[in-house]
Amino acid sequence: MKTKYTLKYLRKVEEGFIPCPFCGKKPTIVFSDDEGNWKDQDSEEYLQDAWSGLCFSICHENEDCPIEPPEIDMGRVYSGCYDTPEEAVEDWNEHLKKHGN
Repeated sequence: MKTKYTLKYLRKVEEGFIPCPFCGKKPTIVFSDDEGNWKDQDSEEYLQDAWSGLCFSICHENEDCPIEPPEIDMGRVYSGCYDTPEEAVEDWNEHLKKHGN
């Protein structure tokens, strides 16, 4: 049985992000299907019935931050598709720890 995520759950997982060392802002988690089609980030409909797979990405929007990624359809999203929101948080945090934060 697949895990069904909620927006409340995603916001809770985001609390685990280490803040950006340059701007102090924590990223957020955004989701799409496995083909990269972005879903309504304010709706749980697709989270509850991910008929074409579920992919989580890291969004870090702050135009004043030197590490802000390039803009794509859903905003400033780092490359990478994670199977779980926890993997996204872990990857961000490990990267910061590895590079001196």
